[in-house]
Order: sequence, then C-alpha cells, then structure tokens
Amino acid sequence: VGNNAAVGNIISTLLFPDKVYYTQFSLQTKEQPYGINIELNNEIGKEHQVEQAPNTFYFEINACILFSLIENVDYISFDLVNEKSDRLTFDYTRAWAEEMVGKALWEEGESQESYKQLMSLLNEKLWYRTNQ
Repeated sequence: VGNNAAVGNIISTLLFPDKVYYTQFSLQTKEQPYGINIELNNEIGKEHQVEQAPNTFYFEINACILFSLIENVDYISFDLVNEKSDRLTFDYTRAWAEEMVGKALWEEGESQESYKQLMSLLNEKLWYRTNQ
C-alpha cells in the first residue's frame, strides 16, 4: 500500500465529523486485497448519529482522497470506537469510489490541477448524495 509514514501523514490531514478523532491506522499488505484500517475515537454518543448525513460525507470523501493518493489500496475501513468499546465500521472499496465518481481516482491524483478538479467533483457528487 505504501510507506507507513506517508500514509500516516495523509490520514492526519483528513477531516472527520465533530467529536470523531483519528487515533491510529494499520496497513493490510500481506496479501490482496490491500487495505487501510483507520481507527477513530467516537465521542458523538449514540452510534446512529454518526451514520446520519452529513457525517457519512466525511468517510466517503476521505476514502476517495486516499484512493486518489495511494495507487494500490483496494479498500479503506474506518472503525469508530466509543468509550464503551462499541464499534461502528464504514468500509469502502476502490471499485465503489470509482463508480461513484466516474473516474479512475489514482489518475486524477497525479497532478495538482487534476487533484483540485477531483476535489471539486468529490464535494459536488458526494455532498449532494449524502444530503438528498
């Protein structure tokens, strides 16, 4: 999937819903499909509040960002854990992301200009979808 430090740096720049905090990640690189598991501290309270739009927008756009910047990652999992150790997981595949956006995400992340255009497209498509 890539350099552990580089992936960590990318994840640390991502935005998450209020009261959801990035804690750690792990790379799944021993065999395909390759993935990234991201653990988050969920202080929202009830788990169902995280699942409501616009909160899901953050996880969807973050998955697309990671797919655009990391060439061989096949899936991204966001694992939210609260103080009671309750877990809520959001899983995304590259196939889902590319179907949602209608583009090969890795190619869109190759230049700064195409990445800016991709970010505009992601905001438009995913924000609209989560707020219907």
